[in-house]
Amino acid sequence: MKRNLVFMMLATSLVFVACQKKGCTDPNANNHVDVADVDDGSCTYTAHGTFWFDQSVSIAQNQAGTTLIEVFVENVSGGSLPVASYAGPATPSCGYDNTINIEKNMGSESTKSFNWVAKDQNGTTLYSGTWNASGLPDNSCDVIQIQ
Repeated sequence: MKRNLVFMMLATSLVFVACQKKGCTDPNANNHVDVADVDDGSCTYTAHGTFWFDQSVSIAQNQAGTTLIEVFVENVSGGSLPVASYAGPATPSCGYDNTINIEKNMGSESTKSFNWVAKDQNGTTLYSGTWNASGLPDNSCDVIQIQ
């Protein structure tokens, strides 16, 4: 009887473990699996950043002879805007007009810091900073003001 009870408990636990679905359980990950019960460490993330500058930066850079601002993240160009194409006065939303939208693959890290610089048309650094990126769903982003 005792042996049967141990066998039944072992068989039940094996069935329970076998029924668990493994996968990425983080809804912010690129590869989220809705039916996963157990996170298997396979989650991957993409950071979405929207870089912008306001009218005061536009005026100051125009007066300095700047015609274009280009944003580099980890030394890779993410795009550029004419100085006259500023956003604001309020903080823009993700993908807003007159912003520079950049995606960075973060691998298995859900947060990561990236260095960025904004340069003029001659390659002179105007502004720099750190983007503390978060792996967010495609319709969300980190908004970074160039100033």
